[in-house]
Amino acid sequence: MEDRIYTIDSYETEEIPDMESVKKRLESEGFFVQMVYDSVGRSGNFSIIGNNSIEDFIGFAKRTNASIVMIDELRLDKESYVIETDFEDDVDFLQKDVDRFNESLDSIDFGKPYDVYLYFFYEGQPFGIRYQNSELVELVSMSSRDRIYMFQAEHEEDMQRMIEERQRKVREMEDSLLNVLADDPQFQVCTNQASRVDYLRRFLERPENEEARELLQEGYSFLPASTLKGFGDRAWAIVKARKN
Repeated sequence: MEDRIYTIDSYETEEIPDMESVKKRLESEGFFVQMVYDSVGRSGNFSIIGNNSIEDFIGFAKRTNASIVMIDELRLDKESYVIETDFEDDVDFLQKDVDRFNESLDSIDFGKPYDVYLYFFYEGQPFGIRYQNSELVELVSMSSRDRIYMFQAEHEEDMQRMIEERQRKVREMEDSLLNVLADDPQFQVCTNQASRVDYLRRFLERPENEEARELLQEGYSFLPASTLKGFGDRAWAIVKARKN
């Protein structure tokens, strides 16, 4: 009989059976069963026997005089799949989706393995079969970041409204700050760009102007000189326009 051998990536795996029954079956066939945690199967250098069945596994193991069978079970940590978010109030629709997803994790039995490799070594190479938990396979198929992107795509109109509202608020805050500067007599005497940048930097360092500083930092940990130059010039343009 010719044994069929496949690479791990080219074969669709089956659901995980009752592993205690599998272990007893292997022992009844005369194999010594050893539980291991060495990830040999996940290294990529692993060959699937036949149709990934226990019968094909046992048959090939006996024909190659294998005596020791390894079982490697991988379990996942639920906390690794909880999505941690810090959404602002205007995207509470995303937070609701994230909360529902996190709650759905409670219905998944993380006590069951994600996958199981049964294998033995023949001529220095691992041969065996692999089982997978389809529920957990579906879970790990998407990263937390991609899952959030998926939620965003499902709320395209809400996301667009949120973006437009944020942009409107930013414009209002910028207009307000520009007028505050243009009305400031100390700013009105800053006739060159360097003096305006210097004044604007000192202005934004005041504790009461923290909101304005955050507005101009635009997520940076510092105030870019180009931003200060551009904003100062915009405020100066208002000053000049009022004089004409």
